[in-house]
Amino acid sequence: MAPSISSSAIAALSIDSDAMDVSVDSKKVAKDKKISKTKSDKDKKDKKSKKENKEKKSKKRKHSSSPSASGSSSSSDSEAEADKQVQPSKKVHIDSVSDESSEDSAGQNEENKLSLDNFPLSASTKSALISRGISALFPIQASTLVPILEGNDVLGRARTGTGKTLAFSLPMIELMLKSSDNLQRGRRPRAVVLAPTRELAKQVAAEIESTTKRLVVVTVYGGTSIYDQQQKLRGGADFVVGTPGRVIDLIDRGNLALDNVEFICLDEADQMLDIGFKDDMEKVLRCVQEQRSGKKYQTLLFSATVPEWVNQVARDFMRPDHKKIDLIGSQALKTSETIVYKAVMTPWRVRHDIVSDLVAVYGRAGRTIIFTETKADANSLAVSPKLVSVAQALHGDIPQSQREQTLQGFRNGTVRVLICTDVAARGLDIPEVDLVINVSPPKDAETFIHRSGRTGRAGRSGVCITGFSQQESWWVGFIKKRTGVECEMISPPQAQAIVQTTGMETAKVVGQCSVAAADMFMDTAEALANETFEGDSMRALAAALAHISGYSEGIQRRSVLTGDSDRVTMIMHTEEQVKTWGYVRGAMVRTFPGLEDRDMSTFRIVVGRNAVVFDILSKFVEERTVKGDDGETETVISVKGRQWDSQNSRMRLEFCTELPEFEDDGSYNGVSGGNTGSSGFGRGGRSFGGGRGGSRGGSRGGFRSGRGGGRGRGRGRN
Repeated sequence: MAPSISSSAIAALSIDSDAMDVSVDSKKVAKDKKISKTKSDKDKKDKKSKKENKEKKSKKRKHSSSPSASGSSSSSDSEAEADKQVQPSKKVHIDSVSDESSEDSAGQNEENKLSLDNFPLSASTKSALISRGISALFPIQASTLVPILEGNDVLGRARTGTGKTLAFSLPMIELMLKSSDNLQRGRRPRAVVLAPTRELAKQVAAEIESTTKRLVVVTVYGGTSIYDQQQKLRGGADFVVGTPGRVIDLIDRGNLALDNVEFICLDEADQMLDIGFKDDMEKVLRCVQEQRSGKKYQTLLFSATVPEWVNQVARDFMRPDHKKIDLIGSQALKTSETIVYKAVMTPWRVRHDIVSDLVAVYGRAGRTIIFTETKADANSLAVSPKLVSVAQALHGDIPQSQREQTLQGFRNGTVRVLICTDVAARGLDIPEVDLVINVSPPKDAETFIHRSGRTGRAGRSGVCITGFSQQESWWVGFIKKRTGVECEMISPPQAQAIVQTTGMETAKVVGQCSVAAADMFMDTAEALANETFEGDSMRALAAALAHISGYSEGIQRRSVLTGDSDRVTMIMHTEEQVKTWGYVRGAMVRTFPGLEDRDMSTFRIVVGRNAVVFDILSKFVEERTVKGDDGETETVISVKGRQWDSQNSRMRLEFCTELPEFEDDGSYNGVSGGNTGSSGFGRGGRSFGGGRGGSRGGSRGGFRSGRGGGRGRGRGRN
């Protein structure tokens, strides 16, 4: 049986599908580096001189080394010997390491300073890092390495995605390798690392294991058998990495002894506080304090933000002379410069539909992470018609085995969209995320930073889009004030953009079908075209593309201003400048009998004051294509059954498909008065402030509270 496809869906796919470039050009967001020829020549000479000096030193070391050193030994022994031989000849002092540079020459010097050759690392560690493509440290890694190697407690703060994991694990590995002669079975752990989620714990463990093969790492977390973890601990461990809850369980059962601990590290300490691990973290810290009483150990705290609780932990559990290393400081912009930030109004009742279309237009075939506030919202969005085939939910209620399958699918591309809560997302190590969507505004600026930091990593460009309701419109100004991020206001995706992107992606998939497979369906395709589409094979193909894309019911127009699916946005161009939007509203009411004030809303004056944008109930508006007297086709607009006079030279009415720039003078209203009764009991709306109320009351709100007149009531919203 042929699928039922609406005519609007088929017509939509007949639109010219020239690619609408909504991707972010990395060239626009990446900084162009131009180094003068003189500077380049000087750098070449410096490098040549350094190379010659290095060769001389290498020959000298080779000449002075003992002949017996070249004798054969096991790989483990030779690695240990290399670790002992490479000792820091001098302390590396970094005055101020910054990952931002305003001058090209400073950027070149910065790169040289961060080279592995400038740091007291063992030969085996350098070799492991280089084999992973790491030839230089990140600023946070360079800043914390020496203080930790010198035995200090450290409180480190850096932006999300800047390498905090290696910042604490690298110096711990170095110190432990120097005293790793007696790696006997059953040894008690020397380092405990706490992480807020299973995914982050596994990521930290993988980072350590890829840096050294001589130290044993045991990862412990809930959702899996505790027996297996107990067995691994009995076999001996150097590092224990886990979530606070499972670490506490193992301590209470007597499986995890802390009397040999030299390092206790809290990774993403602020996030563990947010998700309720405060008591567990403090209990672990106290256990280490008690079991290591009188013995020296190091406490390390790493976080993207430093709330008061983190400072309190530093006072209670760290030495008074601990080092604070802050690579954010008072900077307003705390996120990656390769991210483009956007915001879109999304009413609650159509929020999921708009989010799905944002994925289609801005995510395309790349990876997208969608953040929701609740697990239920994540589940609901994951099974929405437009996302069900490409999305999976990820949160604390998902079984561990399924979580791992979902993450693996996200990495290899079989799962394109990950819908998750903040807790589940912490620790995801996926560098090529193209789009991040916040279904609703994050609760605070720090959460916004963490979420947006999932994209724009490793020099790649990314997009972060945040949805907000009319009541949440204050958030855009708030986030700019707190972080310096200015979000570009965009409209909800419109039909043409959706068709262009989804149609092209679907066409690519269909185009991959083999000729042999297509031949097998020729009879069915011919019957479909003849019986359902009157022999029009192109229309039949368009219907197939619409169905595969998830838009078999068509693509409904929606408000560009608010995303409301019951309204469409129109723009009235005027010959003369307008002083108030009331001029246009009055013209609409006079031109179309039966149209009332309350049928229109959210009037905005365009910059230049020669146009006004507004919403109108979509059920009253009709768009048709007709042939003129000259045989040419033209599009005509009818409202309440009456056609707009396209020959009107003073005013021109059109559908608005993109948000223009508006006058910033408060010259707009909200959703016009809900009940504009003649008795005057109308109430102002609550969009961008109160609309006009009843004929005897109400007010024009803006962002200010409205005021009533007579017996009516106007209501704005601050």
